[in-house]
Amino acid sequence: FFRCDDLPLGREDGSLGAAALLSIGYDVLLRIYSSKVVYAGFRNNNGDLIGLFTTKEIVPGEWHHLAAVFSSETQSLKVYLDGELAGQSIGPTGNLAPLKSETIVLGDDPDGSTFTGEIADIKIFTAAFEPDEVDSLQKKPKE
Repeated sequence: FFRCDDLPLGREDGSLGAAALLSIGYDVLLRIYSSKVVYAGFRNNNGDLIGLFTTKEIVPGEWHHLAAVFSSETQSLKVYLDGELAGQSIGPTGNLAPLKSETIVLGDDPDGSTFTGEIADIKIFTAAFEPDEVDSLQKKPKE
């Protein structure tokens, strides 16, 4: 779950601003962008960063449930926002690369942008969840 107080600022060159919710080096990234979308990405065993932007926008000041599900069986990445499928990328993606870092960083981007808000109830699983299982995880934290 996360609630952003403020969206990241856009950059002077007009490009989108970003702030990480969670990063494990550059191997796993969950970011919010100034355009109100979320990015989920991972590094595959070929060294490529595979990721996608959500089609559903976040609302600053509100709690959101985010789940990114990678399936090596179907070669797919699915991102759920508040229980709804908000983006998917299907095959061929390769398998997840072994993590180069064991450090999980919350709220701070490897590129230096800081998340402004709250992050709660982080869970990392080693199984690819089905939509109904993702839905069962999204009980909103108390205000």
